[in-house]
Amino acid sequence: IGDIMADVVMEEVEEVDTVVGISINGIAFAHEVAQALDVEVAIHRNVDGEPGAGALSNKYGQVGGGKKVVIIDDVLSSGVTMSNTIAAIRASGGEVVLALVLVNKTVRNEVDNVPLRGLIRAVPV
Repeated sequence: IGDIMADVVMEEVEEVDTVVGISINGIAFAHEVAQALDVEVAIHRNVDGEPGAGALSNKYGQVGGGKKVVIIDDVLSSGVTMSNTIAAIRASGGEVVLALVLVNKTVRNEVDNVPLRGLIRAVPV
């Protein structure tokens, strides 16, 4: 799945510097994508509190300084966590160029003006 996600990233964006995985389940996918693309990986950790609340962990990769960032998660339901992750990256000076999820449970194709791609779309028909 990491290789498939990396292929999607290469098809969708011209340049990426850092891949951010949303904890917990997006981290493994992000790691594999970053490895396939030979770029840095960072983590957006969920924390207790309001839905989607979290913080960037830059122990590995950095998102600031205008770096082009791809966000990866397992499932997009409401989009709140993705929106908060996008906001945190923008506040740190990064440019989010793509949001990629394994399963998109919505009909959305963007989140906060960032293209959204899902390997699987699971919506009622």
